[in-house]
Amino acid sequence: MVRTRMTIGDKVQVFGNDTSYTFTGVIVEVSAGVAKDVWYKVRPDGEGVAQGRSFWHRESHVKKVSTR
Repeated sequence: MVRTRMTIGDKVQVFGNDTSYTFTGVIVEVSAGVAKDVWYKVRPDGEGVAQGRSFWHRESHVKKVSTR
């Protein structure tokens, strides 16, 4: 399966290791290093998730919802 690379500004849904941890947000940064995994820094919608702070998430935990 080939995953399309998401870009800054894309609206995404983030899934945690358990199904109770999901939220939507916007990609604010994409890992620049050449690595096996791509990481996305996601700013959550609203302040209910991590007090609105942005965190890095592995590509396997991020699903694109819409483009800008």
